[in-house]
Amino acid sequence: IIDLPYQIFLMMPFVLTIITMMLVSRNARAPAALLIPFRKEER
Repeated sequence: IIDLPYQIFLMMPFVLTIITMMLVSRNARAPAALLIPFRKEER
């Protein structure tokens, strides 16, 4: 059995979350209406 510092196990959820977010965000695009001002009276 390999002796690993316990801090590595405490870090695991955070590291896995960051990796998952990086993989998911690869396919994500910005919203089409980004930077277009919303004007309620024009609807």
